[in-house]
Amino acid sequence: MYSNRRSIAVTLALLLAVTLAPAGAGAAPQRDPGNERERVRQRRAQVASQIDALKAEDREVEAALDALNANVATQRARLADAQRSVDRAEQEVVAARAEETKTAAEIAQLHTEVKKLAVEAYTGGGPADLGGSLLDSDNANDAARRSTFVDVAFGNAADSADRLQAAREDLEIARQDKESAAAEAAARREEVRQRLGPLTAARDQQAAFADKVEARIEARLAEAASLGHLDSRLSAEIVSRQAALASRTQGGRATAGPARSVGNVPLRNVRGIWVHESLADQLERLLSAAAADGFSLSGGGYRDPAQQQRLREANCPDPNNSPASSCRPPTARPGQSMHERGLAVDFTYQGRIISSRSNPAYRWLSANASRFGLRNLPSEPWHWSTNGN
Repeated sequence: MYSNRRSIAVTLALLLAVTLAPAGAGAAPQRDPGNERERVRQRRAQVASQIDALKAEDREVEAALDALNANVATQRARLADAQRSVDRAEQEVVAARAEETKTAAEIAQLHTEVKKLAVEAYTGGGPADLGGSLLDSDNANDAARRSTFVDVAFGNAADSADRLQAAREDLEIARQDKESAAAEAAARREEVRQRLGPLTAARDQQAAFADKVEARIEARLAEAASLGHLDSRLSAEIVSRQAALASRTQGGRATAGPARSVGNVPLRNVRGIWVHESLADQLERLLSAAAADGFSLSGGGYRDPAQQQRLREANCPDPNNSPASSCRPPTARPGQSMHERGLAVDFTYQGRIISSRSNPAYRWLSANASRFGLRNLPSEPWHWSTNGN
């Protein structure tokens, strides 16, 4: 029986070796597509996390969120695979232990059987007694019959000895299987432990970017509120885009920072645009320079934060602290916009908001506004402030 088992094992080993052998002697090892996909998504997530969420275009922020979410999903899947490997390995440990216990019980039973045959032989109740009776018999038929009994008895003893030896060999194999299964389970548990690190890092990366996106949403919503009286269609479009972004940041913390107190802002009116008095002279010079070059600019400046507070009270579970994304609809907290400080202007040209970089007025501002202390927010061609936010 053992020789047959050994022969089968050798055959299977040879077949496995042939199956796993490379096609050529110099063939390179195959790359694990799962590992390669993981590395690619980690690299993409790293690049995405560096994007300036406040100033980037909506599509860039959306692509970054997709990359970060994909990385987290990959790490979760790899961890789940590792955990399933642990479960399988532990099941194999249990099965190997059961096989060891079963084989040990068989050996104990065979030991009892062999001892019994030995005692019978020694006391004259077994094969030795039959052999003595055969020598004393005068009847040929009786002697033949007794000879058959002797053969059977000795055959049983020999078979029991063979089975005992095979069982001992099976026990050794079962013990080796148990040790291998235990080692495999330990290795898989270590893999799970190591997998927790990349998943935690991916989640932290995702959450950190979600915080940046939350700040962006707040700023854009505040901008949309300021734009309402200049271009209601564009204002509604901005609100819709930020609501879509808010729905995609649920995997992150999306925590709210402290609300900013704006206080009383000293204002001056410059050709119909209310701004902080510190910006008034610069804005006047900018508008004069633009007019001299043929560009009659107007726009909107200061916005009273009290209006935003009223919206927060209507839309948010905690008007003072809720992040914008938790409000329905998403609503920025007061103090998130440069308009509420009187330090930003949304420019219009020929009665329309400057919504494109191809607009000639935008090109003029791009070339000249910095001379007057104003910088553009890249994702909003119309929005210019003292710090570019």
